[in-house]
Amino acid sequence: MPKQLENPRIGVKEAIAVTALFIGAKAFLSYQVPLYHYGATATWMIPVLHVALAFAALYPLLWLLDRHPDKNIIQIGQEMIGPYGNAALSAFFVVILIALTGITLREFGERVVSGFLPDTPISMAVLLFIVASTVIAFLGFDAIARSAYIFGIAIAAGYVLLIGLSIPFWRLDAVFPLGGMGAKSIITGAVITSGDMVEIFILGLIISFVPRNAIRKISYWSIGIAGALLASSTLVALLVFTYPVVSEINIPTLLVSRIINIGRFLQRMEVIFAPVWMLSALAQISLGIYLISSVTTYALCLPYNRPFILPAAVAVTALAFVPNNVAEALSWDIGIIRRYTFFAVGVPLVLLYGLTILRDRKGGDRAEKQQENS
Repeated sequence: MPKQLENPRIGVKEAIAVTALFIGAKAFLSYQVPLYHYGATATWMIPVLHVALAFAALYPLLWLLDRHPDKNIIQIGQEMIGPYGNAALSAFFVVILIALTGITLREFGERVVSGFLPDTPISMAVLLFIVASTVIAFLGFDAIARSAYIFGIAIAAGYVLLIGLSIPFWRLDAVFPLGGMGAKSIITGAVITSGDMVEIFILGLIISFVPRNAIRKISYWSIGIAGALLASSTLVALLVFTYPVVSEINIPTLLVSRIINIGRFLQRMEVIFAPVWMLSALAQISLGIYLISSVTTYALCLPYNRPFILPAAVAVTALAFVPNNVAEALSWDIGIIRRYTFFAVGVPLVLLYGLTILRDRKGGDRAEKQQENS
């Protein structure tokens, strides 16, 4: 185990904040857009189903961590499937993290350009995000988590204010019919977009940085908070714009902030909420870069992860510029990453789960034979 990661560095509140932000920051992007095509007036139910799916997926993950004390998911892989199998597993997690972080970087950059600085080149917006996030990643996981906790307070306050100021524009009849297009369509949408909760697998990585006896509390609270953020952002946009208009909007939360005005002189209120989106982007991207370097460090059994932070940032930036435009970036995110990654990540976890059960059974059989022989 890398020496600098042996002991817990952060508390429970910081761990909850950083995990919830990593999962829920997508609420400020285009997370809601594909959901409206399945849920219609009942789209808010899909994030609720995502939360239920995430809690179900927690069981094998937490069980694995309990059965392998003082080990994270990469170290468990090293023990159960050997160095070559673990190399493939680690490479898989690195690819997933680069994909998630790179597309998020591009989407936040495009949001800055389209929403606030239309004359700014996309390369400059991306550069500002990646430089700031890399600096934070160099400071270490404790700095990222504590920053996320501080950012989280500001983000929560700004988001609650956004919801409160949007209330006069709500149309409560927008949620009728309550069942939308029917249970089948809602469940289908929840399964197809299940990758929206794929970030929960980072709990198997950050276990090395947090108090191990609190991992269940951290898991439940972080998923609950992220789920509340995703469900409420979906519902508020639906109440403001109604279906089907809301399904044609690329960034619903940005448009919600733009329609808010207080009298004739207080307009363009989205500028007030800009720090909410900027801070959530920095927290998510910096943690993604740090986790990429940490997974690589654990896989290679090296003592320090800092040498891999800059290469991780370069890989994330390179992927962010692969899509030709924002439409292609959204197509990658919605059509590939968010559609398949949840179950793809679940396959190696189920494999490790099964191998651990087999190991425990063999260990129990051996103990019984020894007792009989004695």
